[in-house]
Amino acid sequence: MKILYKITLLVFIFSACEEQMIPVPPPPEIAEGRVMLIEEMTGVGCVPCFGAAEILESFLETNKGSIVAYGVHGDILSDPVDQSTYDFRLPDAIDIIQILQVTGKPAAAFNRTILNENTGRRVQANPPTWQAFVDTELQKQQVVEIRLLSTFNEETRQAEIDVSVIPLEPISGELALHVKISESHLIDSQSSPNGIVLDFEHNHVLKTSASASQGDLLVTDAVAGESYAKKYFYSLPDELNEEWIAENMEIIAFVTAKDRNGEVQQAAQVHMME
Repeated sequence: MKILYKITLLVFIFSACEEQMIPVPPPPEIAEGRVMLIEEMTGVGCVPCFGAAEILESFLETNKGSIVAYGVHGDILSDPVDQSTYDFRLPDAIDIIQILQVTGKPAAAFNRTILNENTGRRVQANPPTWQAFVDTELQKQQVVEIRLLSTFNEETRQAEIDVSVIPLEPISGELALHVKISESHLIDSQSSPNGIVLDFEHNHVLKTSASASQGDLLVTDAVAGESYAKKYFYSLPDELNEEWIAENMEIIAFVTAKDRNGEVQQAAQVHMME
């Protein structure tokens, strides 16, 4: 009996030391045609926003074509530091901070969905938790198609922006169209856990809105299959300190539905210069 006990004990120890394979569930499938919007609340003076920007970029890289995003600096932790070249505290960004009732950073809105029914909260802090919200939104069925086109005149520096919205199902109530303009590859200072990073690459920085901050009324009681179109014109300021470069500008369009809690139904993005 003693010999049997020793053999059994050795087998148990050996088995316990073996590497255990933990099954990893496959990523959720993205609904065909679905394009979601992420609005990242960030700021030059926000230390944890340094890491949050990397998380956002990983979402964009992993889900190419299914996510569009822009960074909202606004007026919270967005004051330029001594080493800053740019000032991202623009009126349109401040409007979004107020519309989404942002109180801290980093945070993000995912299709402006209501994340807490009791408080009406639409933004989520704690970037490591963002993946679950992204997965949920990408699995929802596409209900609107957006066709977005930018024609840029290099001589006048004017962009002609054409947007066509085609509901794929009837949508009651008001549909609003939002058109935003952002800029990437802006190299400037950013607070980080290790101090000020002088050569941080700021991407998808919201620069202005071609539409009203609350969006422009597109249609009331949209009919499936009908096309609703709007045209916008935007004159790009002259280049200054490697800013306002047309090749780095992005145009984002998205549609919200008032009777669906004001949530984003679909988004689209093109470069200002295609």
